[in-house]
Amino acid sequence: MILIGMLHHRKMPTSIERTSFYALAAKEEGVDFIYFSPKGVDFKNKVINGYVYKDGIWKRATKRFPDVIFNAGSPAKLNRSKQIVNRLRKEIPFTSYPVGNKMAVYKRLKKAKVFSRYLIPTQTVSSTQELLKFIQKNGKIVFKPVGGHQGEGVTFIERKGQKFLVQFEGVDHIYTLSQLNEFVSKRILHTNYLVQRYINSKNSDGEPTDFRLHVHKDGNKKWIISVIYARSSTTRSLITNVHQGAKVAVLDDYLKEHNPRHREEMKKKLEIFAIKLANHLDDLQEKSHLHKFDELGIDIGIDEHNNIWIYEVNWLPGTPHSFYGKHGIETNTIRYAASLCKK
Repeated sequence: MILIGMLHHRKMPTSIERTSFYALAAKEEGVDFIYFSPKGVDFKNKVINGYVYKDGIWKRATKRFPDVIFNAGSPAKLNRSKQIVNRLRKEIPFTSYPVGNKMAVYKRLKKAKVFSRYLIPTQTVSSTQELLKFIQKNGKIVFKPVGGHQGEGVTFIERKGQKFLVQFEGVDHIYTLSQLNEFVSKRILHTNYLVQRYINSKNSDGEPTDFRLHVHKDGNKKWIISVIYARSSTTRSLITNVHQGAKVAVLDDYLKEHNPRHREEMKKKLEIFAIKLANHLDDLQEKSHLHKFDELGIDIGIDEHNNIWIYEVNWLPGTPHSFYGKHGIETNTIRYAASLCKK
C-alpha cells in the first residue's frame, strides 16, 4: 500500500484542524497516511515517528519512510530544520515547490509575455522619490512588502493636491510629503517593498473584492479547479484578506448576487483563465527548475470593464476554515501525491 507522509513544522496534528480531513481522504483513496514533523525523522533506521488517524483520534505510530511527502508546513518554520528537510528531499519525492515571491512571479510572467496583458504595473521601490514617480504615472497605488502575506503591511496611497491620502491598517491618514517620506523610508529600510497600480475591483455593493482561483493537480497530474471564491471587505478597509475580516462567497453564490445576468459567462471565463495560467506557470517552472507545481492559489481582481488583473500567485494556498473537507481539496492532494508513486 502507498504510504503518504504529511510533513509539518508543528509536532502535533491535533493543533491543525485540517489534518484529519487529509487522513480521512487518504483512507477513502485506499492509501496509508502518517503525519510527522522533522524531529520525527529517523534516517538511521529509515522510519518516521509520527501520528496516524484511527477511530477519530490521532495515535502515535512508527512507519517506514513514506513513498511520497506532502510538505504542508510553513516553509519559513520548516527551514529551521533545513538539513533534515533537504536530506528527505533527496530520498523521497515531495509534492510541493515554491512559486517565488510576488516580484519573482511578476517578472517571470512578464518575460514570457503570454499573460503579460493581465499583469498590473508593478515595480520594487527603494526610495520615496521612486514611489512618487509611480503615483504620478498610475494614480492611486498599493504599497506592500514583496514577501508579505495575509494582507500584512498593505498600504493604499493616493495624491490629494499637495498632500497624500494614506490608508494603513484600515485607517485613513492625510500626510504631507515630509510625513509620507518618513512613513515610506521607515518601511523600506529593512524590508523589500513594491508598488502596484490600484485596481478598482468591487462588487455590486461597492465593496472591494478580489477572487481566489484555487487550482490543483488531480490523480492524473492534470490541473483542475478545486474552488473559486470571492473575498469582499466588510469594513472601510480596502484589504480583502480573510484573516482581516473579509467575507467569503463561493463563485456561484457570489455571481447569483452580484452578476446574475452574466453568471455562466463569467464562471467559464475564470475557470478557463485559471487552468491556462496554471499550465503556463507549470511549463515555465519545468524549464527553469525541472519540476512542476501541485497546487496554486491565483489571486485576481476584475475591474469595472470586466478585465482580469493578476494580483499574485500563491504556493501552499490556504483556504477558509469553512471549506475544510469540502470542494475536494484534500482528496485532490492525496490523489496527486499517490500519482507521484506510480510509474
